[in-house]
Amino acid sequence: LTGIPYENDTIDHIAALGESIYYAHLASNDASKDSLFKITNNSVEPFKTQPGYIQSIRSRGGYLSVATDYSSMLYSADEKIICLNESPNSSAPFYTDIIKLHDNSCWVSYENNGVSCPQYNISILPQGPNSNLIADMKFSDKKLYTVAGNLGLWGMASFSLKLGTGEWYGHDNWKFTNSLCLCVAPNHNKYYYGSVGQYGEQGTGLVECSNSWWYDTVYTTENTPIKKK
Repeated sequence: LTGIPYENDTIDHIAALGESIYYAHLASNDASKDSLFKITNNSVEPFKTQPGYIQSIRSRGGYLSVATDYSSMLYSADEKIICLNESPNSSAPFYTDIIKLHDNSCWVSYENNGVSCPQYNISILPQGPNSNLIADMKFSDKKLYTVAGNLGLWGMASFSLKLGTGEWYGHDNWKFTNSLCLCVAPNHNKYYYGSVGQYGEQGTGLVECSNSWWYDTVYTTENTPIKKK
């Protein structure tokens, strides 16, 4: 596929939904000009909304989420807006993600203010050891998983909300600094964090967890099950 707009420039954030691929172009000198594009059947066109200040685009559960400094939007597969949160340009909350749960409520994460559910007027600060930054969040089995703030960029110390009880539990893994993402395994109780920080001599790795307040394994280049060529 050739002729992609800005193909020689910074292209970041990519997601697939249905038969289309969505990607974001981050403008180098003016974030307000960040743009979204859609690729379908080798044809490229601008996405229906161009919000600027793009933080992330993701696909999960048949929905496309778009988070920017000033807005968070959740689209259905036919690109209809399911959830929308906006703030005036004078006050940027720095949205990082938006997801839809089993009860059709939408939860929003912020760079500085934890997570919230606008429909229920619920706002929660996961209370990371040094900040309330949120790098990523996932929903699985009636639990909301987040990557909460720590030293450096992000902390891997996730807090999981047991929906219905409002109980938070997390991990005593504050030394796993600078985690950027998490994934919940669909068929068992494992969940994983991608960490670019360090833990003693183990260094950077993929952190595997199954129990609260601790971790199971840290996979590195030394013990990875992936075979090297």
